[in-house]
Amino acid sequence: MRIAAPEFGPVTLIALRVFIAAAVLVPVLLYQRKWRPVIENPGPLLFVGISNSALPFSLFAFATLTLTAGYTSVLNAAVPLLTAVVARVWLKQSLTPGALVGLVIGVSGVVLLVQDKLGFNTSGQTLAIAAGLLASVSYAVAANYT
Repeated sequence: MRIAAPEFGPVTLIALRVFIAAAVLVPVLLYQRKWRPVIENPGPLLFVGISNSALPFSLFAFATLTLTAGYTSVLNAAVPLLTAVVARVWLKQSLTPGALVGLVIGVSGVVLLVQDKLGFNTSGQTLAIAAGLLASVSYAVAANYT
């Protein structure tokens, strides 16, 4: 994404990426004769497609125009933590102490691995960070919805 997003633009890049995936997967779906659930559930599938692919891909592509790879990695690594928060708030799911410790260790590990790459460019970092966080929240909502 870091190389292609500046060349194509974030939205065009992701539209192309999703189109290529659909061009490969739709024939497989038709060949296996599994199209009926798609026809019967267009709303939920559209929601998952937008919240788990189109929106977060576009937002992360936008964020990579400004943020370093390390920083976008940390924002992406927030997905498990945000998924747990969404599950707690939306689905009233409890988190065990072990799950909380695991989430903290996981996010800390990613930060440790990319700490030398963390940093900002000079322009647009606030909007890029917001886009990355919104992408992570979108993944979290999609995971819980699914």
